[in-house]
Amino acid sequence: MMRHKDFAEVESGYGPLPVPRQTLLVQPGPDTLIAARDEVRRILAEGVPDGGIRVLLEEGEYQLTDTLCFDERDSGTLHSPVVWCAREGANVTVSGGERLEAADFVPVAADDPLFTRLPEPEGTLVVDLKAKGIEAEPYAGGFGEAYQGEHRIAGQNMTGSGWPQLFWGDSPLQMVRYPAEGYLLTVRSDASGEGLNGRLRFGCDDARVGTWQEPEKAWLQGYFRFDWANVVVRVGAIDRENKTVETAEAVAYGVEDERRYYFLNVPEELRVPGQYYLDAENGRLYLVPPAGFEAKPLHLSSVREALFRFDNASHVRLRGLRFSYARGSGVMIFGGDGIAVEGCSLCDLGYMGAVIGCQKTRRIHRTDRIGNGGKNHVVRSCDIWNTAFGGVNVAAGNRETLDGCGVRIENCDIHDFGYLGKCYFFGVSLSSIGAVVANNRFHGGVHSAVWFDGNDNVIEYNEFYDLLRESDDAAAVYCGRDYTLGGNIVRYNFFHDLKPETKRASTVFGTYCDDHSASLAYYGNIYYRIQSAHLSHGGHDILFENNLIVQEKENSRYSVIFGRYCFPNTLTGDGEHVKAFENAPTETTLWHLRFPHLYDYLTWEPEEQRCPHYCRYRGNAFIRHKPLHVNFEWARPEYHNAVENNADIDGDAGFVDEENLDLRLREDSPVYRMIPGFVPIPYEKIGLYRDEFRK
Repeated sequence: MMRHKDFAEVESGYGPLPVPRQTLLVQPGPDTLIAARDEVRRILAEGVPDGGIRVLLEEGEYQLTDTLCFDERDSGTLHSPVVWCAREGANVTVSGGERLEAADFVPVAADDPLFTRLPEPEGTLVVDLKAKGIEAEPYAGGFGEAYQGEHRIAGQNMTGSGWPQLFWGDSPLQMVRYPAEGYLLTVRSDASGEGLNGRLRFGCDDARVGTWQEPEKAWLQGYFRFDWANVVVRVGAIDRENKTVETAEAVAYGVEDERRYYFLNVPEELRVPGQYYLDAENGRLYLVPPAGFEAKPLHLSSVREALFRFDNASHVRLRGLRFSYARGSGVMIFGGDGIAVEGCSLCDLGYMGAVIGCQKTRRIHRTDRIGNGGKNHVVRSCDIWNTAFGGVNVAAGNRETLDGCGVRIENCDIHDFGYLGKCYFFGVSLSSIGAVVANNRFHGGVHSAVWFDGNDNVIEYNEFYDLLRESDDAAAVYCGRDYTLGGNIVRYNFFHDLKPETKRASTVFGTYCDDHSASLAYYGNIYYRIQSAHLSHGGHDILFENNLIVQEKENSRYSVIFGRYCFPNTLTGDGEHVKAFENAPTETTLWHLRFPHLYDYLTWEPEEQRCPHYCRYRGNAFIRHKPLHVNFEWARPEYHNAVENNADIDGDAGFVDEENLDLRLREDSPVYRMIPGFVPIPYEKIGLYRDEFRK
């Protein structure tokens, strides 16, 4: 049976903490974290003690009603940091949720306004949130890659403030949806959009939809055109006579027949244990209790932004803490130097696990994205899961000077991320210069795991599997539509067993260099049992070298695609490539030295630009997979491309133990014979490693 790798053969490069001169012991209770922060400030105002300060949190839940903010006054030094940590052996939760007990929920009474609308009122419980002083207003707008309105879920500060969500123990419960599993499919789609101003209209022949009393209070979530463009948008109207559904707001890309969607927050469909309906208008929450309901606590997310926020603070370390139940993120960092989040759990959160800086715009394929994340921050040996809109966002570094931010995301297990945002909310998002994503494990995602732009970022020694569950035309590691992405490196990663569940999925990749990007390197990666390994959609100065592509799947169409670019309109006038070039510091001497071919690209005619130049696809082994696919005249001398020294191997490739996923090559492997100069891939160093947090 295929399984993920065991711990990599890597030793942690982090030494022990210094012995602190002062220690504070904190007990759970109202505002005890605020009091502890203020006491630390008082001490630091007199000078940072040798060895720093240790803030020890006793076992328990520390509930916050608002973001706990840190700034320069809370800083330590490199050798005398301020350390906030759980006492040894203690389980400490920093909570941004209102705690609910099973006893708070009562049976729905016969005079309840929803009694006759609930399908099984006798088995449904309700809690009056207003009576408990809990605000539960609904989200004001939609979200997703296809949403055309204002993205209030993130805004300029990547803060969150999304829907309140209900968590039961360690899991988010499901807002009631119809159908309870799977999707409905669009029919009789209005492709013209006449009179809709961007709103969608399509047919729905499901008889139950026509019985709902207030469908305009429901929401839609779906992929209405492309399997990489999900959206959540409010229902505008349901025409029962003509059996059509219309959205309340505009949705990008339009709608086609046989596209997937479902309805959210419809009380007439509340029948599945573990699902709930939020009546935000009246402040009531209805729940069909799951089995063992009384055994676990419940939390309704409350804190709108992050639980801990750092603004220009430095040398603070968070260790062994759990951050949960906020409507925003676990930790946000803006500016500063050397904030470390180590051995923490960042889970059950309404936005992301950690945000390190924000972009000027959240959308990808746009310019001016390098943000204010500071430098030398670290997220390491953390478990990040059940995050509604992604794992970690990094926006830091100096693009003018190409000075790296020094941010590291390392040895983290990141999974089940983006369960609300679905598409283009990643396990790790990089809008940065010189960030490193190393030795992490990414799995359990509906879309891509890592996205990058900026320069000189390194993505290495990571393991990727069980991703892209609901996606097509996507990859585990993705970038695109920017000539100025030079210096990024994707190396020594292990991609295996990616599992798209949609029947339409035919172009799912391990790595994807999309929409004519440039100056990137993909070296020494292993792609195993996946549909396709790599796609370069156009692009110049791309290196794809010394990679292993092993074992096609039943729906594999390609192994590697080296292709011509399809959208010449982005290359002229005010097209995205022109804008990206103009908004990067491309006229500096430094950039001329680093990326000498970059200045040629826009001087070529669009037809010439569409054909990749200066690319090298060499020294790769295609083992029981499709051959490399090229769809243009790559060998024309003016293109300066090289496709050489690759090998197709049909049989045994000489792995140490392929059955148990040990993909080191034996010395007698035919790869070494057929590809002279092939460099062994350090497979044993890939994935999570043991340290004081992972034992």
